[in-house]
Amino acid sequence: MAKEEIGAKVIVVANRPRFFRELLYRALTTASETFQVLELADESELGKTLRNQPADWVILTSEEAKLPAAAESLLAAQPALSAVAVSPDGARVEVIAAGKHGRTRQDYQNISLAQLIAVLAAGPQPANS
Repeated sequence: MAKEEIGAKVIVVANRPRFFRELLYRALTTASETFQVLELADESELGKTLRNQPADWVILTSEEAKLPAAAESLLAAQPALSAVAVSPDGARVEVIAAGKHGRTRQDYQNISLAQLIAVLAAGPQPANS
């Protein structure tokens, strides 16, 4: 089924450690039929993947729950892309959401998985819409 047919939100999960990435991938793929989730084991493939597959969201792990500089450059190159930076322990999350008037940033402390899924579901319009 093509993304356009179901209005899917494409989410690229490229975080570490592996256990956390796989857990998040499974949670997202079962949370909503409108999520099309891609899992990347190697963050260095993120730029190439995003050039080949338009995405709405990218989820990364960052020590300070702040988007790494390399990811900031991806956002600059793709105005419709939104991002989530998660601390390794999952206690802190930064959400950078694309919108009609630029990006908004929101920091969360101890966000639940259900809350994160709600943010992703309500976030930016699907890519190429």
